[in-house]
Amino acid sequence: MISGNSFWDDNIKSGMEYISIGNKEVYTYKEASKSMYDILLSSACKYKDKIAIVDSCGKGYSYNQLLNLVDEFACYLSKSMSKASKVGILLSNRVEFCISIMALSKLACVSVIFPSKYKASEVRSLYEKIHIDCLIVEDSYLDYFSDEEKLNKVVCESSGEYGFHYIYNSSLSFHNEEVISRDLHDDAIIMFTSGTTSKSKAVLLKNYNLVHAIISYNRILSITEKDISIIATPIYHITGIIALFGLFIYSGGLLFLKKSFNAKEVLDTVLANNVTFIHASPTVFSLLIELMDNYPSLPSLRSFACGSSNMTPNNILKIKEWLPQVDFHTVYGLTETSSPGTIFPIGAADSKYIGSSGLPIPGFDIKIVDEEFKECKFGEIGEICVRGAVVLERYYNLDSDSIVDGWLKTGDIGYLNEDGYLYVVDRKKDLINKGGEKICSFDVENEISKIEGVLESAVVARLDDKYGEVPVAMVKLMSGYSYSYEDFYKILINNLAKYKVPVDIIFTDELPKTANGKVDKKEIKKIFNNK
Repeated sequence: MISGNSFWDDNIKSGMEYISIGNKEVYTYKEASKSMYDILLSSACKYKDKIAIVDSCGKGYSYNQLLNLVDEFACYLSKSMSKASKVGILLSNRVEFCISIMALSKLACVSVIFPSKYKASEVRSLYEKIHIDCLIVEDSYLDYFSDEEKLNKVVCESSGEYGFHYIYNSSLSFHNEEVISRDLHDDAIIMFTSGTTSKSKAVLLKNYNLVHAIISYNRILSITEKDISIIATPIYHITGIIALFGLFIYSGGLLFLKKSFNAKEVLDTVLANNVTFIHASPTVFSLLIELMDNYPSLPSLRSFACGSSNMTPNNILKIKEWLPQVDFHTVYGLTETSSPGTIFPIGAADSKYIGSSGLPIPGFDIKIVDEEFKECKFGEIGEICVRGAVVLERYYNLDSDSIVDGWLKTGDIGYLNEDGYLYVVDRKKDLINKGGEKICSFDVENEISKIEGVLESAVVARLDDKYGEVPVAMVKLMSGYSYSYEDFYKILINNLAKYKVPVDIIFTDELPKTANGKVDKKEIKKIFNNK
């Protein structure tokens, strides 16, 4: 086992100690805010008229304006909501999403986050897992709940700059409202794990989980009030809520909020507004790399963070060549870890540990275990298990064998080196077993990424009568490049054991993606197994 408490200097760990939260001792930031709303309250006192958010219509909201809108909406909700009420949120990337999260935090209600990219049947599948007391919903999604006449709904108009304006009246006063106590141990957010909605787990995160995650990001990535970023991917992800919105409200920075992702629009925004920081998935960075020749210089950028999946070392090096001033921080985390678990402390491209996901944050422990839950030695591959201040205590309404003696079994396969760096090599479910030989898909993907012109790839298992499973690959090439399977085989056989080389490759213009923007390996397996 290794502990994040062992690695970071006093500037990162300042003010940390064990404190009692609920019925457990948690190593965290002692003087931290008690909720996301308290973070906003503090920042509004410091930054007042400084712009916090610019929405996709170009309208800016200062910290004071944001706080006033949050207080106003909280007052409206308080007429029918009480502490610990569960309130669903189904909104697209818009400032009303941010206001809803903070207003519910003020009331010590639980925000239940529904993914706005999901289809009606998928949202309904999640909705049926949890009894909610109210739903904050964009009018374009109302038909998802057409048969729920008794469900209390607050509707946000999709047209216009701000969709909640019509619910208020001039007699509404929120200055003398009842004060609701907020505590670090209060339930704060319920989010759903990605994947098949019928099997999706409801992740219950508490205030202390979220606050610890936000402060850890702030200190390790050195985000300040001078930083500017952009949310162009779905804000309903844990990355959007914590690693961008929460982080920048805490830091006093400026966020540009876009309704949808467009690589050109992101890079145009970087140029026009001196964006300094981007946190996104490997897929997003691959799409940005495609346009690098059109944007040879982006001098304002200083830092990138990337999680959610395997970011190949080759793409990190491409970004370093393109933007040499930018430090690339790989991140490992889950919805269950409130986003960050490990963070690369410096620019990964300049480190001998490139390919690693970094060091555990303070207050976060990792161990690697075998099938019998016995701890592995350094360098030995096993399942990644975690515990600490950012890790959920339990799933909502579900007894799970993923939590054992306070440790969360992540379902990810990896190893630790003697210097404390975590290497993630695959998802347990994606490990390929070719006649008894185990193949880590990330290893093969990393080799494929080294081939000139490769932008993105996914390696999966195809069923095979002789070996049980064999590796196959789907590959997206940059414009102007063309290869055959034989071309790839001749290159890969020089760098991979023969059993690891994919036996079939599909070249495609786009890899299938989940609604959350991740490469959909389940769909890719279907494509290969139905060929």
